[in-house]
Amino acid sequence: MINNRHFLLYSALIIGIATFSACGKSTKKKEPKHEQIVLTQASIHKEICLAQKEKNDVHEIELLEHAIQDCPESSYLATYNLRLADLYLEKDRLTQAYHIYDNFALLHPTHIYAEYASYKAIVAQFRQTLKIHRDCDSTTTEEAVKLCNNFLVKMQSSQYTDHVQDILNTCNDRLIEKETYIFQQYIQEGKIQSAEKRLAKIKKHFLQESDEFESNILFLECLLAQAEGNEENIINNIELLQEKYPTSPFTLMAANITKKLPFNL
Repeated sequence: MINNRHFLLYSALIIGIATFSACGKSTKKKEPKHEQIVLTQASIHKEICLAQKEKNDVHEIELLEHAIQDCPESSYLATYNLRLADLYLEKDRLTQAYHIYDNFALLHPTHIYAEYASYKAIVAQFRQTLKIHRDCDSTTTEEAVKLCNNFLVKMQSSQYTDHVQDILNTCNDRLIEKETYIFQQYIQEGKIQSAEKRLAKIKKHFLQESDEFESNILFLECLLAQAEGNEENIINNIELLQEKYPTSPFTLMAANITKKLPFNL
């Protein structure tokens, strides 16, 4: 009896130790293995259409980027590129949008959407200029001007012509404002030769662009003549302003140089 009793106590002790040891261990569940899904051209196109229908722009961008990279032979490739550029433009990813539009127009000049791509490239580039202060680097604005001029020469009867012309005018206004600011700084600092060179640059560029800048330039001629003490040139330029641009604010500002009102010189 005593031996049986000892055996039972020993067995219970062993079971208790085993149970206690097991309590300190966490059981890890095996995670199910996910098979990698390989999207075909047909399936990825379906996913893109679904994302567009659901207006899930972030997912659609990911799918389009994947499709362009991995499905270069897709018949939808041109559509994918333009759609991606449009989404980039909406998301203010302007540099990426510009490059896609510009490359598309360059590589596919006869495509039905080549004109659209050229126009959108201008819009993307122009919107980049709005993020730059007038007095900073004007390279982006100058590039926008070139794009506009090229477009207007090649596509005079385009449905986008009016908007491109408006963009061109705005860019030129920004450029001449910057050049005028620099010119006036030279005048204030007494750097007459630098002012003369800057004015020559302004005349060469902007008089070729449009006659509408002539009144502004004539006013700058008056400022330069005033700095040089050349009263004759002041009078001549004011008379020309009054004759050609009687309602221009530059005409009134020029007349104030001699402390006289327009038409009473």
